[in-house]
Formats: sequence, C-alpha cells, structure tokens
Amino acid sequence: MSTEKKAKNPSIWAPVIMVGIISTGMSAGMFYMLDKKRVGGVVEAAPVVIEAPRYVEIKPFTINILSSERRQRMLYAGVTIKVADEQTHTFLEGRKREIRSRLIQMMSESNTEEIVTPEGKDELNKKIMGIFDKPFTENQPLLQLTEILFTDFIVQ
Repeated sequence: MSTEKKAKNPSIWAPVIMVGIISTGMSAGMFYMLDKKRVGGVVEAAPVVIEAPRYVEIKPFTINILSSERRQRMLYAGVTIKVADEQTHTFLEGRKREIRSRLIQMMSESNTEEIVTPEGKDELNKKIMGIFDKPFTENQPLLQLTEILFTDFIVQ
C-alpha cells in the first residue's frame, strides 16, 4: 500500500514544477523584451564621447640660422602645440608671445643640416618640448602637452 502512495506524489508535483518552469521562463522573456537598453535584440553601447583636440597655434616666424659652412640661412617655421586639457590650453593661449620668444631663441641656435633631416626634426621637437620645463609663472599649473606639430617649415 505504501508503494501506491509514493506513485501518486510524483504525479501531483509534476504540474507544480511545470508551472514554475513556465512562469520563470515567461518572466525572463518579459524582462528581456522590456529592457529599454536592447534594440532589435542587440545591446546598445553607451555613446563614446570623444573630445575635440585642443591646439595652441603659434604664429609662424622667420629666423636666421647658420649652416655648417657658417653661411646664413633662413628658417620659416610655424608651430602648433597639441594639449590634453582645457587648463593647459587656457594657460598657453595667454602666453603665446613668451612661447614664441622661447622658440625663436632656441631655434636660432640650431644648425641647418641638423634640422632638415627627419631625425633632426625629431630632435628639434624634443628641444621644443624642453622649453616648457622652465615655468612661465610662479603658480603655473601642470602643463599637459601632447604633441608638437610643425605647421610650416621652410629652410632657405
């Protein structure tokens, strides 16, 4: 007799388990369909905000430089400084004349043969970055310089 009772119990639980499985599946389906981040079954990625680059453009200038034969040559150069943040941009925008003066002094010491090669331009680029090592003011913020760009570069 005890075997008859055990046989009846599984048949009672089968519909309860089926209702639980179906309701769980329906809940998961409704959650998936009502999720506002999903469009067409694909999860939308959060929009990537790409900030526009910030540049500080220094007016082009012409300077005399010496060649290896000690002849006077002319260098016409334009420099643009790419910066990483607004604080650096604002600070440098207010000091363009000082930057230009430092550039002229530093570049006038260059040799023609040194700066016309790609390696020479790379070295000049490093020297330009070096002019920012000396502070412009006492309470100068940390300058976030990204890159030095030559916008004009003619040697005659």
